[in-house]
Formats: sequence, C-alpha cells, structure tokens
Amino acid sequence: MKKKALVAAILAATTLSATPAFAAQNPFKDMPEGHWAYDAVNMLVKDGVVDGYGDGTFGGDKLMNRYEMAEIVAKAAEKYGSVGMKDKGAIKKLQREFKAELKDMDARLAGLEQDVAELRKGQSSFKWYGDTRLRYFQNKDGRMFKGSADQKGKERTYEKRVRLGIYGEPAKNLVVDARIKYEDNTDEHNGWGGNHQNVWDDNYKDQSSFRLDKASLIWNNAGTKFAIGRNEMNLGQGLLWWENAMDGAYVAHQFGPKVNVMAGYGDMAAAGWHDSTMWAYFTNTTFKASPATTFTFATLHTNSDLNTASSSYDTEITEGYTKYVLKDSNGTVKSAADGTQQKTSTIWYDGSQAMGWNSTLGNFKVDTSDTSNLKVDSVVPTTATTKKNTTWTKKDYKFNQFALGMNTQLAPKWNLVAEGVYNNIAEKNSYGQKLDRKGFWTRLTYGKMEWRKANTWDIYGEYFALGNASIDSKFWGHHLNISGGNSYWKDDNNLWGNGVRGWGLAAEYMLAANTNIEVAYYKLKPFDRTPAGQWGNTFNDYNDVALAALTYSF
Repeated sequence: MKKKALVAAILAATTLSATPAFAAQNPFKDMPEGHWAYDAVNMLVKDGVVDGYGDGTFGGDKLMNRYEMAEIVAKAAEKYGSVGMKDKGAIKKLQREFKAELKDMDARLAGLEQDVAELRKGQSSFKWYGDTRLRYFQNKDGRMFKGSADQKGKERTYEKRVRLGIYGEPAKNLVVDARIKYEDNTDEHNGWGGNHQNVWDDNYKDQSSFRLDKASLIWNNAGTKFAIGRNEMNLGQGLLWWENAMDGAYVAHQFGPKVNVMAGYGDMAAAGWHDSTMWAYFTNTTFKASPATTFTFATLHTNSDLNTASSSYDTEITEGYTKYVLKDSNGTVKSAADGTQQKTSTIWYDGSQAMGWNSTLGNFKVDTSDTSNLKVDSVVPTTATTKKNTTWTKKDYKFNQFALGMNTQLAPKWNLVAEGVYNNIAEKNSYGQKLDRKGFWTRLTYGKMEWRKANTWDIYGEYFALGNASIDSKFWGHHLNISGGNSYWKDDNNLWGNGVRGWGLAAEYMLAANTNIEVAYYKLKPFDRTPAGQWGNTFNDYNDVALAALTYSF
C-alpha cells in the first residue's frame, strides 16, 4: 500500500473538526508503554525496513500516538515484497492493528490531493533542473596494456559536464522536456608513447560547445506513452543504450500492473559521437514479476553502416605579378580607347616577361629592358588557396543486439542487477577474424544510498565477460563505468578490439543532499587474446582502470 505525503495528511487532520474520526477510539491518543507495536516496529528498524531516530529505535521513552504509528506502518508496507517472512508477518499484524487509522489516512490523503490539484490549476508547471559532473578516468578506453614496447605512457582524461533542462506540462497528459549540455575533456593523455593533448574541438565528442541533449514532446494517457523529438533512451539494464539521446519517436504501453512494452526508431548520431546519421530500431519490454524483481528484454538493430568522414587539404598557389600602364613622354597614360593603336592600355609583367594588348596587334610581348615608358598601376601579390576535401567511408559498425536482464531487491540493503547480451551479426569481420558476440555483466550492491539524503552510501562489485563484438566499446552508449573493450578503426573496418573480462569494486557516498562522490577500481584483461594484425602483438592483461566522479544535481 503505497502512501504519499502522509505527514501532510496527518497535519491536515489536526486542522479538521474536533469531532474524532472514530467514535470507538481517539486516533491521537498516545499508545501505552509496553504496547507490542513498539517492539514490532523496532524490529523492522533493525532489519532496515524503516528508519529509526538514528539510534535504531523509535524514541525510547517517547510515546507515540496511533496516527504516528500508522504512518510508520504505511511506510513499512511499501517494502512488503522485498522483506523476509518474519518482517512480513510483523507488517501484516501491524496493518490489522491500525486498520482504522490507515483507512482514515487514505480518505484524508485523497482529499488533500484533490485540494492540491485545485491549487495547481492555473499555475505554470514550468521548472528548471540540471546537474554537473567532474570525472577523472585512468585508462578509460582500455588502450593501456602490459607487454607492449610502444605503450610507455598512461592513458587518462579529466572530464567536465554541465546539463541544464526545462520541464513543463502545457496541457493535460502532455509533457515538454528539453535539455542542453556542455562537456569537454582536458589533460587527455592518449597513452601512445606518453603523448598527451587537450581536446577542445573534437567533432565526435562535441567538445567545448553546447549541444541540444534532449527535446521531447511526450503524450501520456491511459497507460500509453508516445514521445517524439530528441529523446533520452534506456534499454534493458544498460548494456545496449543508457541515458543517451536518439532523434526519432517511440511508443510504450502498460499492459496491466506487470508488463510494459516499448518500440521505437531513431538516429543514434543524436548522442554526439557519430558524424553521420545512424538509424536504429529498438524495443524494450519489462516484466515486474514481484514488487522486488523486474525482468527486461531489449533489442537494438542498426539500420546501416556507419559513415565516417576523413579530410585532406590541397593548397593552390597563384603567382603574383605587377600591373603596368604605358605613358607617353609627358607621362600621360595612354589606352587603346584614345586612338593610339601602337600603344596598349595595360601591361602584365611577372618580372621576366611582359605582355600587352591592343585592338590592332592583339597580344604582344613588351620590351621591359627600358621601363621609362611604363608606369606601375598596381601589384597583385602571390596567393595561396586551401581547399578541403572530405571523404566518407563506410565502417563495419553493425549491431543486431538482444539483451535479457534482471533487477532484484534481495533484501532491504542488497540489490542484484544482471544482463546478458548477444549480437546477431556475421561471425567474422572483413579481415576473416572471428568475432566474440556474447557478453554478460552483473552488479551486486550493498547499502541504501538515497540521492536526496546526506550521509547515505552504498558499495558495489561488478563482473564482466564481454566479447569484443557484444557491445559498443567505441562510442560508449552503454551504462558501464568501463568501455567494455578497446574497439578502434583501421582503414574501412571496425576491428572491434578485444572485449573484456574482469571485476571491479566501487563506492558511492552522498556528501550532502543531491551531491554524490563515487570512486571505482577495475582489474581487467581481454576477453580473448589479440587476433593477429589488430594491434601488431598479443597481450593478456590491461593496465588497471580507475575513476573518481563528483556529481551534483538541482
């Protein structure tokens, strides 16, 4: 039984008529000391079902009235599906004891929500929201590995991102959601021979510029949602696509309380990494097997090869020259138009050869050994013109992915996420090398981090077994803290890299409400040894991967 604004409902109740809601009992009477409900609630606190006063109890000598106790029972009931049998029994017993108060809360809450709805009429629903993130990565793209003579540097990058969004409900069932984003990388060491660079103008990442990150028009009615524009998409548990933009449309429908199905079509280039249109079909199905467990099935199918641009430049040199005119003995400039047929109006001279023209002789050479009869008209300098040539190349960037995942709350402080993926494409690339198309990822989390509550935290461990062609490790549209491999381009082929196996540990802590710090460390190795011809050598181990991030939302 999910309740919202219970405290407001209780306060509202105190402002109503002094006539008690129930003739049989006073809902505001303090419960006596020693009542069994105190022990039941304190047990739920110790089991992490509800929060106490900080010392793990509900107040020691502080007596509670029945409405205060009912509020606690309502909150505990929200987690009924994820608790153990002992706690379920306690919640059921408490619900029977406070049935009258809970029923009265329902009635008062319904009235309060109606009042709030009336107050909202005529008021603007527009609001701002946003977030900032500072993140440091060591070996972000998996380029650094042991055993290679030319890998002497450390790959690292420092990332900054700011997003600012607007949200509004201009009409019933209609939502407008838009956001702009700025991000850049600095102190970027590429890992090759220790070289480094600051990347301020990279078309693949939209560095040092603002971009439209989201612009959605969403209609939602009777369990059906339709969205069009630049939509932020999540597929499955995140191995395919997570919190990234697609230009296009999708429709989703809620079939009863357990099943939701979504399908759409969009341009993946909206995320900012591709420099050409990249259309894809996508679907997502969720099945809520219980209040604690949800299963997902997602697909992503790209509709074309990825076209990438490369540029070359040609320089054309135009030699300069001096432009003369003839003059007579008095220094008067003559021209073909004044009737002096033996003279010409203009002489072009490049320092070695002069040419003249008149209507009688046409083009003729001019003796410039004696320039007394020539007058400088102007000087045309040597010029250089640069021409940009753009070549578009089709890359082997094909995805026909299927992902089956699960998210389950094992206990109040334990959560498990797992997802497997398969990319149904050709078994070999254009070089005849075998592709590993299957992958698996899981994350086990302990703790109870709440974004709006300071000093809450969690820790999690992850395991990866991702074949080189199972997910996109080049442009990173997925949910992981690691790239998932080291895919790169060579000639007109995506060589897919080496995939990844390994594990990681991470911790998150809320420094304040809406302010989070996260640190993570990963120990990784290739999913398989390097196929011949990809990196020029073989290796068995990546250098370690690490990250630290500070995020604030508002």
